[in-house]
Amino acid sequence: MGWTRRDRDRTGAGARARALVLVVMLGLIAACGQFPFQIGDGPKPVGTATEIIPRTEPAAVLSNLTVCVGDKKAGEYLDQLAGGFVFVADQIDVATLEQNYPGIFSDWNRDVESRVTEYMLDAGRCELAELKLTNETVLDQPTDTTYSSQVDYRLMLYLDNHAQTYSGQARLFMRKDVSSLWSIYRWEDIRPQDAPEDTWGILRGRIRATM
Repeated sequence: MGWTRRDRDRTGAGARARALVLVVMLGLIAACGQFPFQIGDGPKPVGTATEIIPRTEPAAVLSNLTVCVGDKKAGEYLDQLAGGFVFVADQIDVATLEQNYPGIFSDWNRDVESRVTEYMLDAGRCELAELKLTNETVLDQPTDTTYSSQVDYRLMLYLDNHAQTYSGQARLFMRKDVSSLWSIYRWEDIRPQDAPEDTWGILRGRIRATM
C-alpha cells in the first residue's frame, strides 16, 4: 500500500521536529559549557598521531591512548597496558567511593581495567569520546627499558546520554618488553588540589561498582 501525500507530509514534519529538538539540545549544552568538544587555545597535547602506531617509543603509547579513546577501541587500548598492569587511585577518590563501595579499587589489574574500559567505550553507551594528554614531565632519568612521566589529562565523553568531563593527572610507568615494545605497567591517578571536576579514577570506580 503506497503512502498518501498526507503521510509523507506528516513523516517529513516529524523528522524536521526531531532535528530541531536535537539542535536545541546541543545549543543548550554548549551554552552551559558542558559540550565536551570545544575548540580553543590550550596546553600543547602530548603526541600528534591520528592512528595507532607501533609502540617503539614511550611517546607512541601516549599517542595511542588518545587515539584508542577517541575511536572507542577498547581492545587496542588494552594493548597499551602490560600484562602486570596496576591502577592506583588517588587516596581522596578511594576515601570518597569506598564509603559506599568498600574495596572498589582493590586488586585493580589489567583484567579490571579491560572490563571498565569496554563498558566506558561501548558504542551503545558512548556516543562521543575524546582524551587529551598535555604537559608531560619526565619523572626520572629514562633507561633503555624503563620510562616514567606525569601528564595532565582531560577525558570528555557523551556517555549514557550525558556530557561528562573528567580531569586530573596521571603518573605513568612504562617498560619495554622482549619484543622491544613499550607498555604501561603502573598508572597512578592524581587529583589536583581544588580540582573543579572528578577524576578518571572516580569514573573508573563508579563503572566498576555497576558491573
